[in-house]
Amino acid sequence: MAPAALRSADIYANGSFHFLNRTHYALFGFNYNSYNQVSRYGNILSDAVYHSVSLNNTNIVPRPPAGSISYQESPDGYGTRDNATQWGFYGQLRFEIVKNLSLILGGRVSRFSERMRYITPAPTSSWKPEANIHGELTPYLGTVYQITPNISWYASYSSIFTPSLGVLSYHGGGLKPQRGNQVETGFKAEYFNGRLNISSALFRMENVNQPVQDPEHSQFYMTTGPIRRQGWEAQIDGTILPNLDISIGYTYLDTKVSNPKTSDFGGVFSPRHMFKSWIHYTVPRGRLRVLSLGVGLDANSTLRGSYPTTLQGGYMTLDGMIGYRMTPHIKLQLNATNLTNRFYYERASGVWQFNFPAAPRSFMATLRANY
Repeated sequence: MAPAALRSADIYANGSFHFLNRTHYALFGFNYNSYNQVSRYGNILSDAVYHSVSLNNTNIVPRPPAGSISYQESPDGYGTRDNATQWGFYGQLRFEIVKNLSLILGGRVSRFSERMRYITPAPTSSWKPEANIHGELTPYLGTVYQITPNISWYASYSSIFTPSLGVLSYHGGGLKPQRGNQVETGFKAEYFNGRLNISSALFRMENVNQPVQDPEHSQFYMTTGPIRRQGWEAQIDGTILPNLDISIGYTYLDTKVSNPKTSDFGGVFSPRHMFKSWIHYTVPRGRLRVLSLGVGLDANSTLRGSYPTTLQGGYMTLDGMIGYRMTPHIKLQLNATNLTNRFYYERASGVWQFNFPAAPRSFMATLRANY
């Protein structure tokens, strides 16, 4: 497969204006993206099957024998050239309706087109349109209320429109665009001139046509039926004591998938409980004042894959860092990832494919100079 060629441009203007003795804000813009990708897959001529391969030691799988893959032109070969273009106008208006209450109106009007043709090793074909979507409106509506000088409440609604690029379906051609909507509400608080920030939110997202791996054809994709994700999250960031910075976050996520073809999909589900924290301390005085220390913890609950039997159990990892300021301009830092060398999978998918092990214990030293 050849890498895709991407081109993009974005131009916008923003500013403020006065109306009814209040200050309001506006933003308007235009963006453009083009995509051109060439994909070539050879003919598989080998039917070798390897048994008793452990997911913990995939290196025992031998290299395929010579001549197992052929790129000669053939009706059974697979090669495509895919061109796609997306552009649209977007804007946002923020009105201060009354004191401390703002209303935000925004959206984007999109144009999307895609065409595809077969190329070597398949017989070359003429261009075939895959998608031609005009005037797709994705609105946004939000409001912010400043309860106190430190605490604000917000609520928002936004729609989703995400086209799929490339030949992804086993039956040829692309997939339907992903569509849906998302609502969110929450509180944000800021203290000590921004040195401490606290936030909490409730959210719900509903969408259809999310691309996921085809359980019967591993190199291709299919779309889901309705997916509903909802939950809540809380975050604390800032300096709670002099020279002591923290970041603590928790997310609860509940996912429900509905599709008549299959009841489960890899790549759709995320852990129900996710917790992340990081603490960083800089020694303020004494001989050790050139040192800084950090420790982080990441914990996740069970993750489901695309089959009932593919489960990644809950796990916790520990990271750390130590920094040494050699001079006011030069700093040496050592970062450690997965200190306990916990073996786990970042993604759980099928019984025998697309299960990605996470990186083992690793260290990285960095020398930085600023002048």
